[in-house]
Amino acid sequence: MNHADLVNRAARWLLNSLRCKLVIVNAKPWSCREHVDAIGWNQAGESVVVECKMTVEDFCADRRKTWRTYSKGMGFKKFYMISESLWHSEKERLFVPHSIGLLVVGARCVKVERQADGRQDREWSEEINLLVSRLSEGRTLLDGKTPRGTHDGPR
Repeated sequence: MNHADLVNRAARWLLNSLRCKLVIVNAKPWSCREHVDAIGWNQAGESVVVECKMTVEDFCADRRKTWRTYSKGMGFKKFYMISESLWHSEKERLFVPHSIGLLVVGARCVKVERQADGRQDREWSEEINLLVSRLSEGRTLLDGKTPRGTHDGPR
């Protein structure tokens, strides 16, 4: 399983398990400091961010991102998603902040190892910038379907 596989699983988990009505993957618009792997919005307008991590080093690098010093980040809820093999081999070395949830991807399902806390103090402007950027590009994943002639995500 590689990073692209995890991102695709994250998008499907947001659509199917959380019933998000809008999901965007690989969001890296120039107008946003934070670049999320997958973000979805449910019917209540709550955003859920999923960051996919392949190694313990990915976790460590995530904590050192410069934008974290001056930004609260996107997402009413935020999750890390990892493979089952990483979970079993490196469980004791993984540092996941208390408010962030943890998703473990197995061969057939995604297990919620720890639920994320909801938070109101997030970067609303970043989420709006992301939405406007993606809608203006016509590269949005709506209800699990990409518009004809576009592709959003890893190839």
